[in-house]
Amino acid sequence: MEFKAKLNLKFYITAVVLLSVVLLGWYGVYFLNANEILMEDNSPMDCQMKLFLSAAIGLVVLSWTISLFTLVRQILLGQAFSVDEEGIHST
Repeated sequence: MEFKAKLNLKFYITAVVLLSVVLLGWYGVYFLNANEILMEDNSPMDCQMKLFLSAAIGLVVLSWTISLFTLVRQILLGQAFSVDEEGIHST
């Protein structure tokens, strides 16, 4: 018996949305460090605050990047679904 399975469309949509969020997040870290950001009183943002925000955003975006790689790996290897006696189930 041969099983043919197609991944659910939600995996591809999730991968595209996650990719856009990851790219936007990494651009945010770049923008934060490459540009002069002014505070409400037109003074430049403190370097310590830039470093803190960069580290916080970087950690979050790094975890999203790992999630994206995991999702893409599951899609490519077909591990995003399982097959048993009852049929095909998406995970």
